[in-house]
Amino acid sequence: MKKLFVITFILCITFPLSVNAADSKEQSLDTDKMLSDLQRELNLSKEQLEALKPILEDKNEKLKLHVDETVKRGYLDLDNLSERLKIFSKDVEKQAQALLNSDEIQVLQNYLQSIDKSVILKTRDSLVADLVQLLELTEEQTEKKRHVLENTFTQISDLLSDMLKRGSRNFDEFKVRYNQINESLKKQLREFLEPEQMEKFEKHNNELQEGIQQALFEEA
Repeated sequence: MKKLFVITFILCITFPLSVNAADSKEQSLDTDKMLSDLQRELNLSKEQLEALKPILEDKNEKLKLHVDETVKRGYLDLDNLSERLKIFSKDVEKQAQALLNSDEIQVLQNYLQSIDKSVILKTRDSLVADLVQLLELTEEQTEKKRHVLENTFTQISDLLSDMLKRGSRNFDEFKVRYNQINESLKKQLREFLEPEQMEKFEKHNNELQEGIQQALFEEA
């Protein structure tokens, strides 16, 4: 039996999290900073902060492990990451109910949602940064064409979302539609990339095709 892995930004198969992405993740999951933010928002007592700290540390540790395991598999499933973030945050809220009143829980919930969104957005930005680094783009190239790379991520995300909604597990369909997006990207890349840079892109794109097939369909 084959199982569909929904990958919101499939390019991550070839361009996994680098140091930049890890830095973004660490910044977003700084437990002491989170406690400082909550103290400022809620004016919590020392006892409340001490009780919240291990709860937040547990959430952050679980998330870091989840992200690390995903990277080791060779791709980053942002749909799954988003869902795991929600689960981890709900667990924090549940444990915090013994420490905070209903109004404070609402503030905590909103804060955790902002943290979760920050992790996802910073991860997406890091993916673009990784691609820029891989292709060794100059500052001028990056400034001019960053929107091209970002748009490609969005188009692929829309493609995968459409396949998910229709319950399609047809890799041939995905390949045809993906190649249309990819050809458009290559056409735009050729306008400003040097031959050596295009060669790097082509090499990684070939590896990407293999990675997509392995990630989309896997024997159970």
